[in-house]
Formats: sequence, C-alpha cells, structure tokens
Amino acid sequence: MSEEKKVSRRGWIKYAGAGVVVVAAAAGAGYYATQPKPTPITPTTPTPTTPTPTPKPTAPPELKIGTVFPMTGAMALLGLEQYRGTELACDLVNERGGIPGVGTKIKLVIGDAKSEASVAATEAERLITLEKVDILIGTYSSGLAYTASEVAEKYKKIYWEVGATADSI
Repeated sequence: MSEEKKVSRRGWIKYAGAGVVVVAAAAGAGYYATQPKPTPITPTTPTPTTPTPTPKPTAPPELKIGTVFPMTGAMALLGLEQYRGTELACDLVNERGGIPGVGTKIKLVIGDAKSEASVAATEAERLITLEKVDILIGTYSSGLAYTASEVAEKYKKIYWEVGATADSI
C-alpha cells in the first residue's frame, strides 16, 4: 500500500502563507503591467522674470497728536504731569527716528482743558477742526474725558484716555 503523508497544522499554515504571497505577487504584477505608460515631458526653459518691487507705503511726514490735559485750574497739578509724560514719550520716539517701521515724527499740539468739562470739549473741537490733529490724548479726569471723547467720536478721531475711570468712558 501507499504511504500517505499527513500535513501537520504548522505545515498547512506555511503552504497557505506561501500561496497567499504568490497570489499577491501575481496580482501586483498584473496591476502594474496594465497601467498606461507615462507620457514623457519635454523640459522647457523658463523665461526669466524681473521681480517687481513692492512699493513701500509712504508714511505721513508727521503725526499730529492733540493733548487735552487740564494745564490750569484745580486739576492742573496732575494734568501737567500727564502732559510731561506724554511729551517725554514723544521726544524719545522722535529722537530714535520716529515711529518704528515708518519713521513718522510726532508733533504735539497743546490744548488746555482748564479743569472744566465744557472747555475740554471746546479744546478737543479746536484741535480737530483748526489744528487738524490726527489723534487726541488726555485728560486723566472722567468728567473731562467724557466731553472730549464725544467730540473725538463726532469727528471719527482716535481718543486715547490716559486715566479716567468712570464706567461711561
């Protein structure tokens, strides 16, 4: 009689694994054989272009800042100190070549709120309409700031308050 060879479980797994590898290799070869061949690309010589320089934005020669501090009257002591600090900061910027990145110099135009809210509004209006300031800065007092900031808003100018604390400001 013929002797029958039995295949162990381990042997069967080896043969099955080898079969999977052979089938996968045949499928991969068939896939790549049926793909279209790439079209050759003819290299072209790019034409050199001259880059157009981006024009630098021209900065205004100066930025006019109107100050609305109480330089006289009951609040003069602190108003003068606020003005001196503002003046010192502007002087430092100007000594270093102007506003960084653009070189614009700062010019301060003084207004005296005289420690009165109605005068603060009048001075703010004068600075904007007659002196043509770009920005208003002041007043350290909430009462003065309220009226001066309303004028700045009316003319769509920036109002930079240095110290008023009322919620309505």
